[in-house]
Amino acid sequence: MKDQDIRVTDTNSAKDFSGLILGIEVPLFRWIIFGLVAGLGIFTALLTVEEIDLGTKLILSLLPATGTVCFILFFCQGKPSGYFQDCLDTLVNGGDASPLKRSHSNYDDESFS
Repeated sequence: MKDQDIRVTDTNSAKDFSGLILGIEVPLFRWIIFGLVAGLGIFTALLTVEEIDLGTKLILSLLPATGTVCFILFFCQGKPSGYFQDCLDTLVNGGDASPLKRSHSNYDDESFS
């Protein structure tokens, strides 16, 4: 009997880990960068408006980055891929899988016995 070579195959036993930046996964951190860039754009646009004081301009320019960080921490970080869609469906449909209203008035009690 001939000796056979050991067969080596790749498995998906673990999720590839791309690292963390400030406690946030690297693929999600790009959205925070986009929020910061949007805030910088808002701040530069607000610099031309003279009726608004500097503190209000800073607060308004931090809103995109703050919203992005909150969204990522509450709905993306450490959650399954469809978690936000499931939360939104639950909020819209009241926890039902179907948006149709269910009425049990067509059935009498005797039909279930």
